[in-house]
Amino acid sequence: LDAVAARAGVPVVEDAAQAHGATWRERPAGSMGRLGCFSFYPGKNLGAFGDAGAVVTSDPALAAAVRSLRNHGRAAGRHDAHDLVGTNSRMDTLQAAVLSAKLARLDGWTTARRVVADRYREAFGDGRVRLVEVDPGAAPVHHLAVALTDDRAGLRAFLARRDVATSVHYPVPCHLQGPFRRFADGPLPVAETQAARIVSLPIFPHMTDDQVEAVCVAVADWDGGRSDGGR
Repeated sequence: LDAVAARAGVPVVEDAAQAHGATWRERPAGSMGRLGCFSFYPGKNLGAFGDAGAVVTSDPALAAAVRSLRNHGRAAGRHDAHDLVGTNSRMDTLQAAVLSAKLARLDGWTTARRVVADRYREAFGDGRVRLVEVDPGAAPVHHLAVALTDDRAGLRAFLARRDVATSVHYPVPCHLQGPFRRFADGPLPVAETQAARIVSLPIFPHMTDDQVEAVCVAVADWDGGRSDGGR
């Protein structure tokens, strides 16, 4: 990717919003582009008390530019001089304090998420519901437990009757979103097909064994019965 982007003269900006602690071929998420972007929205694996985020880079000039842009475009060391048209995107002290406290627990929470995902994968086997595959070179952190099924509506309705919450992340591929349609010069059949099959199952680091088991049993009951849940 870096080589292709370099030939095209396009810098790689890495979206690591949901990947705190993940790696690809032992390279940490956020380190594979000129810039890496993390979200600290409260629902993320490492979440603040409110909205927050961070940009990481090993390029000193880019780091200085980002620092300026997030602070009204101010010149370094000056309060009354603005070199850029920026915005107010400074992280406030409360968010930083919450993140500092949570950071020490992130590795443990990641391990817990992986345990839940592994239990799902083992329980579902080769049935009508299966988790998205993990590439051998990746070490995921399972911000979401995304499964695939050919009857998403039927599965979601059945699980809802069992008080198992589900969601869909995300039903519309990026190239079909209005602002990006002009960049798609043809169909992307894999993305479009999978967008109709994905469903997010419950996963969070503090799930109890009973909660995980309840999800596994509910999916197994649906898988073994009719898609309308009658059995």
